[in-house]
Amino acid sequence: MELVVKDLDFGFGDGRNVLQSISLSIDKPGLYCIIGPNGVGKSTLVRCINKIYKVPDGKVFVNGKDINEISIKENAGNMAYVPVGGDDLFALTVVDTILIGRHNQSGWKTSEEDLETVYKSMKLMGIEELGMKHYNELSAGQHQKVAIARGLVQGTDFIILDEPTANLDVRYQIYVTELLKELAVRSGMTVLMISHDLNITARYADEVIVMARPGVIHSMGKPEDVITEDMIREVYGVDCDVIDAKGKPHIILGPALRID
Repeated sequence: MELVVKDLDFGFGDGRNVLQSISLSIDKPGLYCIIGPNGVGKSTLVRCINKIYKVPDGKVFVNGKDINEISIKENAGNMAYVPVGGDDLFALTVVDTILIGRHNQSGWKTSEEDLETVYKSMKLMGIEELGMKHYNELSAGQHQKVAIARGLVQGTDFIILDEPTANLDVRYQIYVTELLKELAVRSGMTVLMISHDLNITARYADEVIVMARPGVIHSMGKPEDVITEDMIREVYGVDCDVIDAKGKPHIILGPALRID
């Protein structure tokens, strides 16, 4: 899977661009984390990549194809997408909710392969016992695990996740991130996720994309090259110490320098 973004600008019609001249390239498997403060366009960027938002200026190429020239269904066959949060209005069971993710491969007819894929993803997420529960009966954390499982069953080599550890406690934040890292390593997947936890990002990401105001990419590279005291001070407005923890940066936060 190859993703290339060139000179991407995006706004919502109020004259202000949320994204400005975004360019990046991902051409090999791995875990890629997008970090940055609230409001810098992280979710907007992944929605442009996933064709949820139409790209008016600039280009997004997936495997050499301009996404503006392919169908939503074809794009869904290239990449899975797991949005942040969940819709608790679903009255479906967990199994049926996850099966929705198989629609692009099998239509609305459920095969044995579809069910096996669903149960495998449930086992990976540790939610086998929830299979017959209704989605709208679950906690916020359980919703998130089901959403990730639904993304995994799409069977693509590229998965995009918008804050996949939101609403999860520390143990499951680490578990989910380790799982995504393992998928990237063992299955050769490209995993692109938005994260707000700098230390988890520093520990597990192969590469980090730092976004900053006003909707630009501040830097991109390996965690040890990107997650620095200067970057955190400049991008987040927070003083800190960054120490070495077994070859990975670890952030000890200090006081906020400003509140915008």
